[in-house]
Amino acid sequence: MVANNAFMIEEIKEKVKKETKNQERIEIVKNAINLGLDDEAISKLIGLSIEEVAKMRVKN
Repeated sequence: MVANNAFMIEEIKEKVKKETKNQERIEIVKNAINLGLDDEAISKLIGLSIEEVAKMRVKN
């Protein structure tokens, strides 16, 4: 049971880390859009697809 709890804690930590990384990426994309970068440049900068960047641009 202790090992299972430790495993669950590690899974939660990883999930939080991924979510934090996603939030950071979103902020970077928003800033890049505000600076006037095009979707292709942002895509290369962040590692998202051009389509994902375009969707974020519409939301912004």
